[in-house]
Formats: sequence, C-alpha cells, structure tokens
Amino acid sequence: MRKNILIILIFLTLPPTSLIAFEKNNERPWDLSAELSMMLTLQLDVEYFFNDSFGLKAGFGISPIGLTCFSYNALLVYHLNLPTEHFQLDLEAGLPLAYFDFIEGRYVDWDPLIDDPFFGFLPGGGALFSYRFNEEHALGLRAAAAVMFEHQRDTGWKTPGFIPILALVYNF
Repeated sequence: MRKNILIILIFLTLPPTSLIAFEKNNERPWDLSAELSMMLTLQLDVEYFFNDSFGLKAGFGISPIGLTCFSYNALLVYHLNLPTEHFQLDLEAGLPLAYFDFIEGRYVDWDPLIDDPFFGFLPGGGALFSYRFNEEHALGLRAAAAVMFEHQRDTGWKTPGFIPILALVYNF
C-alpha cells in the first residue's frame, strides 16, 4: 500500500510535459554509464530517453572482489534542467539496487562467512548529483534510500529494514 502511494506521489510531482508523449528522443535516445555500487559491483547502465526530461535506466554488474555476486537495477529517471550547464540533478525511483549470488555455498566456497546462496532487492528512490565535463561525460554520486529485502537459503527472509544506498556513476 505504501509503495503504491509513493509511486503516485512521484508521478504527481512530475511536470505534465514529462508524462505527455513517450516519444523517442532522436537527438539522444540512449545513454551509457558505469557504476560502482555500495555492494562493490561494477555495473554497466543503459538509459533510454522518452524525452529530454524523462527516461528509463537499467543495469547489470558483477563484483570484481567476489566473482559470484551480481547486481542489477531498474529506475525511472527524471532529469531536472538546472540553470548551470555543468551540474545535473536527476531524481530516480524504482529499484536502485538488487543483487544475487546463487553460486557461493552451493558450488564454490570462496567466502567462509557466507555459506548459502542469497538474493536481495532494495526498492526506493533517490537523487543522482553529477558534474558534467562536456555534453557527454559526467561524474556523479547517487544517494538513495530504500527498504532492503534479503533471502538466504538456510535462514530464510531477513526482517526488512531501511538502508541508505550510495554509488559512484560515470556517464560516457
């Protein structure tokens, strides 16, 4: 119920021009970015622009530290047009972070502290603060808040809890 109310509030705060036409933006239909999430996974994100202000971003990554841990995200993105050309602020909602490891404990035992496969997802929202070097390249920090749901094979579902999310993002 709370999730539905949050989604409705987000859409009510968007200006009507961002919701009118979901047309392909021919000047800039796609955007690529690399992300280092707080799970220490390197992730490649792809954003599809519906118009200049509204897009859909999704990504997938792997952890170079624990090669069996994967992460992904799926976000609705609203780009605020700031008066300065170097700074960018994007509001994001959806799934800022999700992860899974179905190999550890089942096929390999690389980490003695983790003995069973696990997965988790963190629905929520936040903002991406970026410094734009030029038209294409930007470096940013994602700060988000989410509710964490995690399941492990032997222990079951953990109690959901609030968690902040941080990530470094570089747009190509």
